[in-house]
Amino acid sequence: MTVISPELPWKEESSYILYCHSAPSRHFPPLSFFQDGNIPSGLPSNPKGPVLHIPNVQKDHAGTYICTASNGVGSMSADEIELVVYCKSQIAYLKIIFTYNGKFKCKFQTRPR
Repeated sequence: MTVISPELPWKEESSYILYCHSAPSRHFPPLSFFQDGNIPSGLPSNPKGPVLHIPNVQKDHAGTYICTASNGVGSMSADEIELVVYCKSQIAYLKIIFTYNGKFKCKFQTRPR
């Protein structure tokens, strides 16, 4: 099994899809996605199945995702993927210093929203 993702890192407030790909089988077990060992929460659809759609990525969606296949006897873990989310930021501090020769220096600090 392999977890397939668009390019990383993901950008906050964008839409992305994770795919769990498995070799064809007559007895294809159900697939489920887990985020850091838990069922992903706050998503509009059920995370069971080979596709996990995250329509509005937030910083809480960052973490390790694993797709598992359960055959009723045991579980087999898929390839895991570590998702990194680039968050938008806001300026927390801004200082502009004008010098005697008409130039200026700008100091700033940002923090995630």
